[in-house]
Amino acid sequence: MPDFPERRWRGSPRAWPVLQGMLPIERSRVPAEVLAGVTLAALGIPAVLGYAKIAGMPLVTGLYTMLLPMAAYAVLGSSRHLVVAADSATAVILAAALTGLAVTGSARYVQLAGLAALLTGAMLLLARLARLSFLANFLSRTVLVGFLTGVGIQVAVAQLPDMLGVKAAGEQTLGKLVDTVRVLRRETTLPLELHLMIVEPERHLETFAAAGADGITVHYEASPHLHRTLTTIRALDCRSGAAINPSTPAIALTDVLEICDLALVMTIDPGFGGQKLIEHTLLKVAQVRREIDRQSLLTEVEVDGGVESHNARACADAGADVLVAGTAVFGHAAGPVEGVRSLRAAIDG
Repeated sequence: MPDFPERRWRGSPRAWPVLQGMLPIERSRVPAEVLAGVTLAALGIPAVLGYAKIAGMPLVTGLYTMLLPMAAYAVLGSSRHLVVAADSATAVILAAALTGLAVTGSARYVQLAGLAALLTGAMLLLARLARLSFLANFLSRTVLVGFLTGVGIQVAVAQLPDMLGVKAAGEQTLGKLVDTVRVLRRETTLPLELHLMIVEPERHLETFAAAGADGITVHYEASPHLHRTLTTIRALDCRSGAAINPSTPAIALTDVLEICDLALVMTIDPGFGGQKLIEHTLLKVAQVRREIDRQSLLTEVEVDGGVESHNARACADAGADVLVAGTAVFGHAAGPVEGVRSLRAAIDG
């Protein structure tokens, strides 16, 4: 912060150096400064939005972290040269610390992140008042260098399988999913049923069961020993489920229905939400239902993908007991509750 003459601080409140860091404004320099500001914004805003996403925060908070400090800095007359930025290391550290406390992106998660920011600001202010800011600079640089070095090594090691043509499993994504299951288990007594669209699901069954899953569904296409996998799921005291993709015939489930609590027929090709239901898959739903009845089983039939109010009744009529809906619920104009009501009303006719 620039030094101001002592007399300016002893005057009336209007002597407070508001905007003094930006004054005087020279007309000849305005175009250059505007261009510099636009250039920095073009570079900084996308980066900060990306870091907000890494931190698991709403993207708009990335803009707040840039614009609000700059505005405060300018109004207090500190400097016209302030550039507010962020770094991925801070975002990763924040996300890692909060993931175990709340579901990423939830209201509680945002509240905890805000509390962490306020506490950090308070500690920095106390350090400044106690003239200990030099320690913060030293420690932050030391920690950051060590963290980035570790990240660099981790990234380099992670690229080795691709360089050597070796198949690698996505352990990081699975780890986050397991953490999410743990958090949800603490927050609700509702049943948690997992649909694992992963290769070698048998390697992770015990982990998900221990995390709190009540049911685990695996894919026929990814489980060469499906009977053994379903038996293991039941042995872990979880409901067992087997799923087939749209291109897989219904007969693929015939020999495992007796050890299935749930038979899932995918009504879209897995990959992303918002797809339209593939209508001919309902024929397979009916085939699975008939086979279950023929074997006198209590196995439930589930459909997943493209389920909306205009086709929910058709799914139920085909023989589905369980309807999975994402976009139709969370993308409903009136909110998730109305989305569920709309689906139930469509089924009840």
